[in-house]
Amino acid sequence: GVIHLLVDEKGITPRSPSSLGLPLTEHFKDYGWVVMRTGWDSLRDTYVSFTANKWKALGYSSYAQGSFMIDRNGPLVINSGCCIHDTYSWNTWAHNTIVFPDPNEASRGANWDKGGQSIWSNEVYTPDSLRTGSRWDMGGIKRISTADSSATPNVDYVYADVTRSYNGPANIDPWNTSKVRLFTRQFVYFRPDTTGGNDRIVIFDRTETTDPKFEKRWIMHTPGNPTVSGTAQANTPVRSGSGAGKTTYTGGDLVTGTNTTAGSSGKVFSRTLLPQAFKIVKVGGPDASGNYLTAGSHEFEDPYGVNQIADARYDRTPAAQQYVGEYRVEVIPTVPALKDNFLHVIEATDSGTSTMIPSSLLQGTGMTGARFGDKIAMFNIVEGNLTSGDFVVDAAGTYKALISDLSPNATYNVRIGTITSTKTASGAGTIYLDLNNVGANTSVALSVGTIPAYTYPTPATYPTPATYPTPAVYPTPATYPTPYATPYATPYATPYAYPTPAVYPTPYATPYATPYATPYATPYAYPTPAVYPTPTPVSVPPVVSNVEVDVVSGRAIFTWRTDKPANTKVEYGSTQSLGSSSVLNSTLSESHEATISGLTPGTYYFRVVSATANAT
Repeated sequence: GVIHLLVDEKGITPRSPSSLGLPLTEHFKDYGWVVMRTGWDSLRDTYVSFTANKWKALGYSSYAQGSFMIDRNGPLVINSGCCIHDTYSWNTWAHNTIVFPDPNEASRGANWDKGGQSIWSNEVYTPDSLRTGSRWDMGGIKRISTADSSATPNVDYVYADVTRSYNGPANIDPWNTSKVRLFTRQFVYFRPDTTGGNDRIVIFDRTETTDPKFEKRWIMHTPGNPTVSGTAQANTPVRSGSGAGKTTYTGGDLVTGTNTTAGSSGKVFSRTLLPQAFKIVKVGGPDASGNYLTAGSHEFEDPYGVNQIADARYDRTPAAQQYVGEYRVEVIPTVPALKDNFLHVIEATDSGTSTMIPSSLLQGTGMTGARFGDKIAMFNIVEGNLTSGDFVVDAAGTYKALISDLSPNATYNVRIGTITSTKTASGAGTIYLDLNNVGANTSVALSVGTIPAYTYPTPATYPTPATYPTPAVYPTPATYPTPYATPYATPYATPYAYPTPAVYPTPYATPYATPYATPYATPYAYPTPAVYPTPTPVSVPPVVSNVEVDVVSGRAIFTWRTDKPANTKVEYGSTQSLGSSSVLNSTLSESHEATISGLTPGTYYFRVVSATANAT
């Protein structure tokens, strides 16, 4: 058999993966699994994986679409509950992805998804099951560019759409409510520039639910108890009547997990850059007596706070426990909304590293992303290919920048500061830019059309200061001889009467004692040069996308998205000339919803209208 051939065949000379020239990144397409490594020769080489299968797999599959794992000097980000069969570990919340529960939803029985991925019967019965759009179609990996390619050297990029893995308008089972309209994940792995350097990962998620009541929880599992920055509030939130085993953190953005168990020596940092307003909830730990695997412990809680330990039977020795996990963190937006973008930067390093590589949120027209040390990753704010956009580099330096969400193989005009060039996007819709010695607040713009050159205002011309004459140098007053101090002796019997010495005036006492006291004593004060405002970009109307209409009982509910804040209105009518409109909602937003009521059966035409504050 295969095992005999691989393990027991004495005639085969062993060879290492490196000597075989195996790639450091491999996409196993049939399984939707991408494996990324820094090397093959050491147990301390970094291992990163990402999962998003195209098809719902056969029996005993895990509902882990969009999940990732990281191992460096031991496990750092894990799929938790290893070897706990059929109760906890196969559920979505046991993995590093997103769940969308309604906190107030009542149980819907054995097939209840609890906000995770759909769990209906997963057997593929006929060849027709493997058809795009069938209920077995889970979306999966749509674009990939690996570190072994010339397009993105030393960078792995994966784009996956896992919307159909959840119950929603695109794919819904008979037992659950429609929850998820959109969930796409982009995963960027910047490999270390030098041997032993730190691993950097950027994850960007676009999400949309069918109702703001569905809570979006971005999940990450660590082997041990992570630390979370911010202000802690113990015993919150309350789930299933109890807040035990849960702590909410506000005002912080950093999660740190350290693993020094059983020979491991790694550390992971995770910083949240988006959404703008969020909280971090840590879930897990023992019961009040310090015991695990009890009805009161919290290591395997579902999204509703119920600990799923019925089948828990794992080895709790330190060597095994680090692969099972007992804690997770959940990043949750604090403002309920239909749409939310998540942006995280993650660093894998050695356990002795004390601080994370500096990072910051970068934004611009149509684009958002992260600066992570000397690496930059940028994305389209909304779902779809980016035809034009720009962003600003916030700090001076030299950077490698990955721009994604571009039209595959399309040619783009690129401007870095004032220098323009053309670049061709890869088949995965990416461009890799060298930003050499750029200054702070340098603009980077891309467009499939012409990019107008940036025009700087001409500085004002200031008058040349007047030239004042050098003050005159006055001569030193003459020195007069002492007047005849010794009287003349004989022959003059009568002493000679000497005349009184003349009184000479004090030389030049006025007006020259203080040379040029006025007006030249105070140096000429030159006017302060004017400060010119930062040029205002040309106003561009908002781009409308993701227009959807739901018709229910004589009502039409319109939803759409714009790439910048704008107002909301729908024009409609029974003919193409329209003629009617909804009431203008002047609140500026990127997410829009309008309802038209009192419609009778028939054909209607409509147009969604959004304008920015300056009426574009």
